Amino acid sequence: MQKALFSVRERLSPSAIERALGRTRSIWPSKHKAASWDAFGRVLDEVVSSIETDKLRSFGAHFESAYREGVGDLHPAQGRDESARSERHELGGDVD
Repeated sequence: MQKALFSVRERLSPSAIERALGRTRSIWPSKHKAASWDAFGRVLDEVVSSIETDKLRSFGAHFESAYREGVGDLHPAQGRDESARSERHELGGDVD
């Protein structure tokens, strides 16, 4: 989830907006600011549209990957079955 949010944050960052806008040669700072705001609005619309139409499938992929890593950290695959059996045996439970 953090990776997906990081991606959105990067797309909406001032530097990304400036890159999307390109170099302007206006001597009027207010024109540049207005153009920057318009560019931000376009990028925000793209992000929202992507989310609404489920085009941000990378969000799901990143979430799944992070989830699997987190679950793996909680339950390491190696020795998981053996340690569970020995814990049950020590507690007087059934052993498979």
